[in-house]
Amino acid sequence: TPFIARFDEPGFDESAAALDLCRRIGLEPVVFDVTPNEAEIPALFERLVHHGDTPLADSSALPVYLLARAAAREVKVVLSGDGGDELFGGYQTYRATAIARRIPVPVRRLLAAAAPLVAR
Repeated sequence: TPFIARFDEPGFDESAAALDLCRRIGLEPVVFDVTPNEAEIPALFERLVHHGDTPLADSSALPVYLLARAAAREVKVVLSGDGGDELFGGYQTYRATAIARRIPVPVRRLLAAAAPLVAR
């Protein structure tokens, strides 16, 4: 059974695409809202630090924890797809970096120098 995280923030929510994929391949997913209420955030971070046992600067740690907590109500073991974007180059910044590398260095310097003027 696939477990899908749904976010209140549209820029981070990929649940529609995940649901579409599940439907196309004949799977029935379980969708969880993983947006915590403000009152529980300090306690959640305390739990993350405790269980992480090391400093962590991963912005996805909280939603992954919330999804795992919700999934634990249904199953005992979950295989995560976390890291697929890195493996398959799914972030827009990867494409932007690839394009930027094709621009000659003098042109990049000229664009960087012009940026403050464009911002005005």
